[in-house]
Amino acid sequence: MTRARQLVKDLIDWRPDIVHSQCEFNGFHAARKIAEACGAPLVHTYHTVYEDYTHYFSPSERLGKSFVKTLSRAILNKTDIVIAPTRKVEELLRGYRVAVPIVTVPSGLDLSRFDITDIGEKSKAIRRDLGIGDEKRVLVYLGRLAKEKNTEELIYLLKEENDPDMLLVIVGGGPYGEELEEFAEAMGVSDRVIFVGMVPPEDVVYYYRLGDVFVSASQSETQGMTYVEAMASGQAILCKKDPCLTDLVTDGVDGFQYTTKNEFSELLAGLFESEEYRRKIGDAAAESVREKYSIGFFARSVLDVYETALNERKTKEVKHNA
Repeated sequence: MTRARQLVKDLIDWRPDIVHSQCEFNGFHAARKIAEACGAPLVHTYHTVYEDYTHYFSPSERLGKSFVKTLSRAILNKTDIVIAPTRKVEELLRGYRVAVPIVTVPSGLDLSRFDITDIGEKSKAIRRDLGIGDEKRVLVYLGRLAKEKNTEELIYLLKEENDPDMLLVIVGGGPYGEELEEFAEAMGVSDRVIFVGMVPPEDVVYYYRLGDVFVSASQSETQGMTYVEAMASGQAILCKKDPCLTDLVTDGVDGFQYTTKNEFSELLAGLFESEEYRRKIGDAAAESVREKYSIGFFARSVLDVYETALNERKTKEVKHNA
């Protein structure tokens, strides 16, 4: 017996009351087998909007999206309840005609790691190490460097700002890093774009705060965890408008969303009117995510989903035996 089969057998022998799967592939099939053997409800969290990744597995975007829709519906309809991390994902799955209940539960983060008193000082030290003078106005992007993240748009927008004192710091690694560096060169702004690369997880908070504004042009996020982290660190954010931000960003209160080049420029100019204004937006951002995206809120919300699944299963059993 393989190790995987032995683990599945051990879990079946353990007789869990509920099974929660987090993957649509091999892990899902194992979870479903355990749930069926134990008569337990199967809860599933749908993390990835595969539609945004068709360029990795399909030469045709249309066929790729059709495949994703069909596969997702077939898998999710075998569960009892689906958890979506945002309303964006919930509405997408309803469009796929997923028939089981769908509940939106934002993923929780350990936000206590952003409660650091010396964030500012360490961020300034990293800024100096990167050779960034105090007079520079700094935009920060932090995340995976992949085609679907649309980071070229940030480089293009930096060029359009035509401000020699404005820099873009890109933190992270990924398969699209070299292409982005070439794009910055082609745009003539390679001297104003700093590619930091990967950084230790414990240092991420300092990189969020070394800039003046956190920016992102991605529209492929299921939830946008880097947005939550940037806000938790007390940073003002300016991101491309996307449904995943609907419940996260209140425009003009704790962040901003843009749709066009001109809107980006206008909002950015507003944020740079004063440090006091940026700090006001950043403080509001930190406060707005403190509860809703905490681990405690997430745990309580998921427990509520489990209770619902168990009660629904009991109701079905009673009706079946009546």
